Amino acid sequence: MLLPKEGEQRKIADCLGSLDDLIAAEARKLEALRQHKKGLMQQLFPQPGETAPRLRFPEFVGQPLHHVRLRDLTEQSTARNGKKLSLEAVMGVNKEHGIVPMKKRLVAADISRYKLVRSNWFAYNPMRLNIGSIARYQGNGNILVSPDYVVFRCLERSMPTGLLPEYLDSFRSCWQWHVFVNEAGDGGVRVRIYYRDLAQLQLALPSIAEQRKIAECLGSLDALIAAGGRKLEALRQHKRGLMQQLFPNPKEGHA
Repeated sequence: MLLPKEGEQRKIADCLGSLDDLIAAEARKLEALRQHKKGLMQQLFPQPGETAPRLRFPEFVGQPLHHVRLRDLTEQSTARNGKKLSLEAVMGVNKEHGIVPMKKRLVAADISRYKLVRSNWFAYNPMRLNIGSIARYQGNGNILVSPDYVVFRCLERSMPTGLLPEYLDSFRSCWQWHVFVNEAGDGGVRVRIYYRDLAQLQLALPSIAEQRKIAECLGSLDALIAAGGRKLEALRQHKRGLMQQLFPNPKEGHA
């Protein structure tokens, strides 16, 4: 092992130590944001045994909640591709990253029966809904998903209130959603949750205006969390790159 002089060792250790402190601080900030969002959601959505949220924005206090089922405010779509879209439009749903391009080796040669998904529609794999594989498509053009997927959209025109897709997207992270999808569906070890099963979900739904305010509040937190995650990963990458420069690579040998 080739060691630099003591002064240089100290300088390297101080440099990397300061980066470690910065990474740890960013990780704490990110976790605090996640906990804040979790706590806020526990206030904005009804908790077990409760029929109303504990926290409402001042302008909506006293306004009624509408107890409905998801089937009253959503509609399943079985529209097929035909010969409209190409292979590049085929997507899958990932628990962590949402809508992602499908690996070409997993796509059938004939994609005419693949289902069409438009902006703000939801798609999910009925075999994987209970582990979180559902996403709202937020792009501009249309995409395709496997014919085995379930595709549905929200109806904003329903009375006495509609359902904003942004609100449902936030609602998917609350306890009520997770309890329901873990109890619904058909099958044994591999549970299948089709639209007819999901459509039975009951919601205590506020007005469109309140839904929008809740979705915007939680969406702004999501943006902060995503930005914090990117910053933390950039710091970790920076440290890895710096260490590659500061320490010899044993594969390169010595001059």
